[in-house]
Amino acid sequence: MQRHTLTGSHRSHMKHATTGLALPRGTLVHRALSNIGEIGLGRWLFETWRRRVVLPLISWPHRPMKGSELLIAELTGQRGLEIGGPSRFFRNGAQLPLYPVLSGLDNCNFSSDTVWEGALQEGVFSLDNRVVGHQYICEATEVSERLHDRRYDFVISSNCLEHVANPLKAVEAWLSVLRAEGRLIVVVPNKASNFDRLRSVTSFEHLKLDYRRDVGEDDRTHFDEVLECTDLRLTSKRAVGGIAEFRKMVMQNARLRCVHHHVFSAKLLCKIAEHFGLVDIQVTNVGTDFVLVARTANN
Repeated sequence: MQRHTLTGSHRSHMKHATTGLALPRGTLVHRALSNIGEIGLGRWLFETWRRRVVLPLISWPHRPMKGSELLIAELTGQRGLEIGGPSRFFRNGAQLPLYPVLSGLDNCNFSSDTVWEGALQEGVFSLDNRVVGHQYICEATEVSERLHDRRYDFVISSNCLEHVANPLKAVEAWLSVLRAEGRLIVVVPNKASNFDRLRSVTSFEHLKLDYRRDVGEDDRTHFDEVLECTDLRLTSKRAVGGIAEFRKMVMQNARLRCVHHHVFSAKLLCKIAEHFGLVDIQVTNVGTDFVLVARTANN
């Protein structure tokens, strides 16, 4: 693409090197031709098909996950804790609509000001204008310290664990507030359908090393991989404007928490559940996510 110095009413137009056409800057046609010039027609067609056809079909409409009826029946009238909520995944009409059937739900967020929820206050937690529990402000790994005297029927978390630098420490904390035979439900993204698709799945040995080292949320171990392998074309344009802006976001992760420290697979989720002695372990691929459902032992 050749850039020309333009004046007057033609200032917003650019001539495309491949076609020689003067096209308005920022139009769909101009962006498409620019992308074709950068990555080739075949790759552009594949990426366009993937982004415009495959991903929307996977993620919409929301289909109930397999076994959701049994889980909903089991958890109806029970009280639980959500980490990083509220989440679309658990709303009415979504993949696992738990919110409408619960007797109560406390929620935990890492900060009083997050990218996803905006300003938060510790205190009342409401869903759809209904007070359902307490809003806690604390790290996912510190739940056991803040709520050591509580025993919940279940703990749920959607698209949160990948943002935690020390997943085993977090899951250990979540399990500590569950009663015997309590349910753990964890939703994490499937890398095949999001911007992590070029990254490798984290090994369980790496998670154990992070736990032994007591890695904190200021950890930068994966930043180089994130910057090199994140497919920015599959990120939200509201959040990421380009590689320079993305780099700034990554470097401020201790405050923003937008980085996916780890990449999960169904096998890795099973290993985590087995590591903690959970039973009735099931991992389901639901649309763009993996869902781990397990239960604490009766002791």
